[in-house]
Amino acid sequence: RPDIKRNLQMMRYIIEFQVLNGMRISELLAIQNHNVDLDNKKLEIDGSIIWEKGDDGFGIKDTTKTEKSYRVIDLTDRSCEILRKAMLDNKKEAMWSDRFQDKQYVFTSVAGTPLFKEKVNVLLKEAAEWCGIDKKITSHTLRHTHISLLSQLGGSLKAIMERVGHADHKTTLGIYTHVTQQMNKDLMNKL
Repeated sequence: RPDIKRNLQMMRYIIEFQVLNGMRISELLAIQNHNVDLDNKKLEIDGSIIWEKGDDGFGIKDTTKTEKSYRVIDLTDRSCEILRKAMLDNKKEAMWSDRFQDKQYVFTSVAGTPLFKEKVNVLLKEAAEWCGIDKKITSHTLRHTHISLLSQLGGSLKAIMERVGHADHKTTLGIYTHVTQQMNKDLMNKL
């Protein structure tokens, strides 16, 4: 069915975008067209989705988790490409489907509402099982993956904290401690 295919394509965009940018899933689902600056490769993170019914359907945009969570991040070329594709898919859906309510969200269902974050986690779990991965994988795992990648690339603690919207350095350090332990082992092997 076209609906299922479209929603799975959006899920693919969401998963890759989250690994590339390390956002909380509720922040990612709250991205609206006005938050995206493709010319300057910037993204404003200014809210979180609450999965409640509002006047115009499910998904209400609320504030970010903390004051530090409000931020503007730089985007890679691939991140910009994903945003372009998702926004184009939404324009097509708005033109061809009467049920699509264009609320200007980027990562949407066929109805124009932000995708349900628990559905993202269910599909990630299923995908992990299909691939034979025994570990529990959630959208938050993808956020941790991004933080670990930044650490491996030599990103400073301050830069990583700002990118992912952490107010407390202990949160960030706790996530990539295992990465730094591996980096220390690698360093000792080189010595």
